Amino acid sequence: MRKIVLVAFLLIGVSLNAQNSDESKMVGTAEKSKKLDKYLGVYSSPTFPLKITITKEENILIAQATGQPSFPLEPYEENKFKFDEANLKLEFIPREEKMILKQSGGKFEFKKE
Repeated sequence: MRKIVLVAFLLIGVSLNAQNSDESKMVGTAEKSKKLDKYLGVYSSPTFPLKITITKEENILIAQATGQPSFPLEPYEENKFKFDEANLKLEFIPREEKMILKQSGGKFEFKKE
């Protein structure tokens, strides 16, 4: 009888810990997602022919240039994201509402509209 009670207690404890862990993951994901909001918007540059729209899906930034397919951005430093398949890096300067695009040796400065 004592073993059954102990097993039941352990299972309840494991279940409660799993539930708390899931809830903290959800809060962590929500916080990460909210931190991305400062990057969202449409960016344009007089030296680059396309506008770039930055959106998010949950806690992943998505970039899309005018008329092009969208692609996910991977963070690699604070305010810096990359898309390795296109050798593309984006650096955001939120306080100035700017974004710098670096690709294949080119560097373009964008302003949030």
